[in-house]
Amino acid sequence: SGLAWYLYIYADSSFRLCDTSDSSTPHLAGTYSLSGNSLVGSLTNPGVGSADVSATVSGSSITLTTIENWYSPAQTNVFTGNKL
Repeated sequence: SGLAWYLYIYADSSFRLCDTSDSSTPHLAGTYSLSGNSLVGSLTNPGVGSADVSATVSGSSITLTTIENWYSPAQTNVFTGNKL
C-alpha cells in the first residue's frame, strides 16, 4: 500500500503532481525540459518553497525524483509508478 499521486506532463513544458486522477488538485507544479526519456525541471509547492525534479521513463514505468529545497538540509524523495 502507499500514497497515490498523479503526474501530468503537458506539451507546453509544464507539469502538475496531483492528489487526484482528474488533475483538479495540483499539489506541486512546475516546468520541465526533455531529453530522450528523461525529464528535468523545477517545481513549486505553493506557500512552502521550490524543488528540483527529474524523471525517467522506461517502458511503462516512471521514476520521479524530487529534491525539496524547503527543508534544511534538502530532502530527496523517489517515487516510482506506471504510465497510464
